[in-house]
Amino acid sequence: MKIDTFYVFRDMDDKEIKINGKVQTFAIISCQALLGVAENTNPSGDDKVMRYNLALRLHNNDIVDLNLDELKLLKDLIGQAFTPLIVGQAWELLEPKGGDDG
Repeated sequence: MKIDTFYVFRDMDDKEIKINGKVQTFAIISCQALLGVAENTNPSGDDKVMRYNLALRLHNNDIVDLNLDELKLLKDLIGQAFTPLIVGQAWELLEPKGGDDG
């Protein structure tokens, strides 16, 4: 599934969400989720390298083509790391159209 990494997250008044003056894009949010470690998890070295490589793809490209495992991973990690305002918008981007991936 192709994802636009330049998608800009917006607040409830449709204004761009900025942190420290920087507009929060899908690439930024995804990289933060991928490169952080949730409190209750301890990913293996292989998992950390896979997350790092996916973060590089998201950071260095305008459009990325993600497989179902990558979509699920991003949904899980963004869901753990961010507030409902970000999670809701991210999941709208990550849900394959025409079906539920679980």
